[in-house]
Amino acid sequence: TLIGSLGGLFIARVLGPTGRGDLVIVLQWPAMIGTMAGVAVNQATCYWMSKRPSEARSIMWTAATAALLTGLIVAVAGPWMASAIGRNDQVVRSMTFIFALSPLYIAGGVWMSALQATTITGWNVARVTQPLFYLAGVTCLWGAGALTLTGAVGAFAGSLIVQALCSLMLARREVGHYRHPELRLLRPLYAYGAKVWFAIVPVLLNVSVDQLVLSVWPGVTAAELGNYVLAVSLSNLVLPVTQAFGTGAFPRI
Repeated sequence: TLIGSLGGLFIARVLGPTGRGDLVIVLQWPAMIGTMAGVAVNQATCYWMSKRPSEARSIMWTAATAALLTGLIVAVAGPWMASAIGRNDQVVRSMTFIFALSPLYIAGGVWMSALQATTITGWNVARVTQPLFYLAGVTCLWGAGALTLTGAVGAFAGSLIVQALCSLMLARREVGHYRHPELRLLRPLYAYGAKVWFAIVPVLLNVSVDQLVLSVWPGVTAAELGNYVLAVSLSNLVLPVTQAFGTGAFPRI
């Protein structure tokens, strides 16, 4: 979270308010929609793997398969959603590209949650890869004088792919190789996930609804949105301290 916030501040400085505002639209909407579509199957994976360690391998691969299929549906609907949300052609194209990565985004969350249930060290390694590679990517683009909205989106996409693959490799090593999904496990996964979903969606909306509304409000320019998001990024610098205990204790409670 800290690296992500620092990266956001750096990008805002380089891209300027308008570029930062457009980037928020491109990244925020797919993340929100992907999170809602996933029905908290990642949290359910962590819960059930901790509760039923003997079935951990089946639980992880069943959840990952369901997540990939859910992400595929979001990716197919991505061009339509991007056209409805985007302010201009560049934003629409970039958002469509990010929506296409929804299978990796949602399934990657499952693999990271599997690590949270089994190895906090591996989970921390997987978590840090995305913001670290993203920051490294935009820094390299900035050094080459090529940091644009398209470049920032490409760097984000690359970091997301690296994180998903890293999570997959660590989860396979820790939990086991692929196993055919078991339909009987979908009910407990989504039953628990639905309960968590109803708890986290209001929190996510409370955190992001301002930016989501401003991103589609006709009277708000991309520059004004970018300045607003910069202020939000500064306030988020304290989040790592407040979130550390809860995320570490969840699989043990």
